[in-house]
Formats: sequence, C-alpha cells, structure tokens
Amino acid sequence: MNTPKKIPKKVYDLRDLIIQNSDSKSVKITDSSHPYVSWELHYEDKYIHYITTNVGQKERLSCLWKYFSPKFLPPKLLVNIGDYESIMSLWQSQNLSLSQIQRLIFQLNEEALSQIFNIENPILEFSCNQQILSPIAQFSWESILDSAYDQSILWKNSYPTYISPFNRLYLDSNKTYQFYQFWKSKKNLEQQQTPRISFWLLNLAKKKSIYQLSQERGILPSNFIKDFQYLLEANIIKILPFSEENSQLNHQSNSLSKQETIKSFTSSSPIIACIDDSRTVQKHIQKILAMMGYQTLSLTDPTLCLTTLAKYNPQLILMDINMPEMTGYELCKILQKSSKLRKIPIVMLTGRDGLVDKLRAKMLGVEHYLTKPCQPQEIFDVVKSLTCKQSVDSSKTSYVKSN
Repeated sequence: MNTPKKIPKKVYDLRDLIIQNSDSKSVKITDSSHPYVSWELHYEDKYIHYITTNVGQKERLSCLWKYFSPKFLPPKLLVNIGDYESIMSLWQSQNLSLSQIQRLIFQLNEEALSQIFNIENPILEFSCNQQILSPIAQFSWESILDSAYDQSILWKNSYPTYISPFNRLYLDSNKTYQFYQFWKSKKNLEQQQTPRISFWLLNLAKKKSIYQLSQERGILPSNFIKDFQYLLEANIIKILPFSEENSQLNHQSNSLSKQETIKSFTSSSPIIACIDDSRTVQKHIQKILAMMGYQTLSLTDPTLCLTTLAKYNPQLILMDINMPEMTGYELCKILQKSSKLRKIPIVMLTGRDGLVDKLRAKMLGVEHYLTKPCQPQEIFDVVKSLTCKQSVDSSKTSYVKSN
C-alpha cells in the first residue's frame, strides 16, 4: 500500500495566502537569496491562469516546449511581447487544438510551481493589474498542486543546495581535462542520444543557462543536473547567477579577446595548428611553416586546445603523441567525435618509429606520421600535400552544394 505524500505546510500556506488576496490579479514571487529571478503568477480567485518569469522567458520556453511539444516549432519571442502572448499567436497560426495548448500551459505552470515550491524564503508582491485579459485556460490549485510538488522534490534531490534552472554553467579551460576524465568514465552518456564531448566543452565555455543546455539534449533540467551532479559538486563546472546584462557583457568580452588574439593572424595565409608540449619543437615547426607561407597556431597543452581549435579551424593539425595529462591518441579520439573538427587532417609527431604506433595512429584516422627530429623537407612535403588535398576536397563539396 502506497503511503500518501506529505506536502509541507509552507506549500499550503503559500497557496492560501495567494487565494486570500482575491482582489489581486497577479503575484510576483522572488527568492530573497536569488533576487535576479522572479516568478509572476497570474490568477483569479482559486484558479491559476499562467505563470511566467521576469527574465529568460525565451530560454525557458524554448527548453520546455521542445520537451513537452517536440512535434511543433516553438514560438518566437519578439521584443516587448511576452511568452504567453507568443504562445497565443502560435496557437492561432499553427494546427494546435485548444486542448493541446491548454495541456501545454498546464505543464508550463506545473514546472513553474515546482520551482516556486523550492524557494526557501519567498518575497510576495501582489498586483491588481490584470495582464492576461483573455485567458484560454484556468487550473484549480487542487488539479496542479500534487504533480507540481512531485516535480519540486525531483528538482530538490538533483542537487544538495538550491540551484535555479536559470543559473548559468561555466567550464573554465583549465578544468577541461577533468571534464574529459569524467566523460570517459560515464558510458551511459555515450550510449544515450547525447551530443559529443566537444559540443559540451564549447557550450559550457559560453556560460549558457541550465534551460539552454537542457534544451540541447531535449530533457528536463532536473535530468540534466542529475547527469552532471558530480561535476557541479566538485566545482569542475562553476554555477553562475543568471544575468541578461552580464551575459551580454561576457559575449562582448569574449568577442574583444578573440579580436585581440586574431590580430597576429592574417586572413590570406592558411593556419596550421601545432600541439606539442615542447616549446623547442614549437619554435622549430613555426620557423619551417613561416618559410612556407603558413601561420602557426601553437598549443602546448592538449587539455585546453579544443575551444581554440574550434575557434580558428586550422587546415591541418601537427600533434605530438607523448604529452603529459593527455596523449595524442586520446586527443585524436576526442577530435574524431567533433562534427566540426573531425575532418581536419592530423599528422602525428613522435620520437618513436614503431610499427605498432603507426598502425594505432592510422586506426584513429591520422593522415601521416613523422618521426622526430623532423626534417624541414619532410614537413614541407607532408603539409603541402595535405593542405592541397583538403582545398580540393572543399572545392568539390562547395561545387556539389551549389549544384
């Protein structure tokens, strides 16, 4: 026999307080410890019409819409038009029945309430302004309270301290290798319909919200947090507050730093990446490539190179096999899983000239194998051959697409 769930008194107290303010039409609920996000609950008497937020409406709606209504395109939120108005506009333009749109609004309200129930010290501000003039759905507290509370428990159990789905997650470049080690140990993530590791390294560097990252996988934020719980608790992934202003500043800052780095590169000369922990080798390779008219993207730490490679998209990668923290073989495996980087030719550089090493490199998709110390003519021949081949392949692809 199932034991009836015991909903805390504070949940009922919150409900009763809202119902008692019957003259009001909406209530703004803010967490005193996370004041950057507020929930706005629109209601009339004992019925809830719609619950929205003061920030991140597009991020939240895009995430939940993809999960709840994957067959329909999500509404586009325009300037000065809220998520509810956008849903109504989409309902009128698409082939959604009234029951379908009402069910969706119920699910959105249910998720919003689950977040509200987890606020420890809510601040309530009531308003008499009726912002939803023609509601097409209304839900009694009794019809939604139990299921919303169940969701709030799932969210609460996903992480030991309170975290909002609006929080942004950030993976610093110096934690890339720790992320890689975690990913390698989690076979269940590889078996699921999960984006590749390179995708997460790039997106976690962009400080996206939990809603945005969950949308990429088509899952609820609570399931996303559960999968990455260890990384959050170990502070490998940092939890940052949501701020639309800070997000824009971060984007501008990243753009500026990118421009400053690119100053040393010209658009006319091809870029060749060299990944080797030896600065002596780096200088040697750079001199040879400069004589050939190439620019060198020198990278000494393989655990920090993925974002840089994706940013500059070199024509060719020269890579050492024996490097600390991550071997060339391990890095090759990661690159092969990236849709953006897997087509870049790789040339292995090594002090070993064994047949086993060459075969292993070949199995990982390595185009060529050079034994150190590399002679200038060897490097010249290999680089020229592979970059010319890539240019021809790119031209063929462009021709096919244009026809």
